[in-house]
Parts: sequence; structure tokens; C-alpha cells
Amino acid sequence: MFCKNCGAKIEDGMTFCSMCGTSTAQPNAAPAQPASVPAPAPTPVYNPGGASGVHQMATNRTWWKMLLLGIITLGIYPIIVQDKMVHELNTAAYAHDGVITLSPTAIAPLTGITLGIYYFYYQHTYMARLKQELQYRGISYGIGPGYFWLLGVVFAFTLVCPYVLLHKTCKAHNLINADYNQKGM
Repeated sequence: MFCKNCGAKIEDGMTFCSMCGTSTAQPNAAPAQPASVPAPAPTPVYNPGGASGVHQMATNRTWWKMLLLGIITLGIYPIIVQDKMVHELNTAAYAHDGVITLSPTAIAPLTGITLGIYYFYYQHTYMARLKQELQYRGISYGIGPGYFWLLGVVFAFTLVCPYVLLHKTCKAHNLINADYNQKGM
């Protein structure tokens, strides 16, 4: 037997530890019964999606808000919102198409290295994915790579067409997000 206090070996029949003096007698206690442990309280779960259990994505993005807040924040707000929109598109579409679209911030170095050429490729594939996701969800709305080339490239000099493209992009995201919020897939 060993001392419960200091761990020293205790000879049989000894009532006190010879090293530290701790009593070796067992306290008179009721026979040991398994202690009943109360069940832990359920952990509250953060459920931002309400009853559906799905995170609710923004459905109120507008071109004018991006323009105004972009001017106020010296261009930072549109960058953050575009990253969020791409993330939401990935969230809504990845389960069925298995594709991940990089954020505009992530492609910035590639755009610089390729002297701007990668930007056009990125926008073309991004618009194609938006169109594909709208079709997958059965939403009839006109957007796609052709809109990017016409409104964002060919007629960009008008200064109105890029904002029309921005409006169409925001609306496409709002429609996809609303459908995702409702169906959860």
C-alpha cells in the first residue's frame, strides 16, 4: 500500500505514513454507489437562418450603394462586397457544380502578371457561372459572358454601361441568394 498524500510505501498494519504522518485509515462512508451525473444542458446552437437552419445571404445589394460607399471608402467597400458575392455564389453553387470561383482580390496578382488579360478571362467565366446558376435554379434573368463583353468592354466608354452591368450582376446575386435562402441548397 502507498500513502495517498506523499506516495511513500506503507507497511501493512501501519495506521500512519512514516514519511508525512497522514492517516492510512479509510473514512467510514456509505458503500460507494455510482454517482448520478446530471445530463449536460443542451448547448445553444447559433442558427442565423431561422427555421430553415440555413445562413441567410444578402438580397439587397444595389449598384448605387456600391458606387456611393465606394466613393466614401475610397474603393474599399466594392472590393469587400465583390468578395462576399463570390463567396456566396460558391456557397450556393458548389454542392452541385463542384466549382470554386476565386475572389477578385485573389486574382489581382494574376491580372498584374498577365498585363490585365486574366481579368477578362476571369470576368467571362464568372458571368458564365452566374448564368449557369440562374439556369440551375430555374430563374429567368438575362446575364452571362455576352453582357460582360458588350456592357463591360465594348461599350465601357459610355460610362453608363458598366453600371448597367453592375446592376445586372447585383440583381443576379440577389435572385440566387433569395432562392438559396428559401430552398437552402
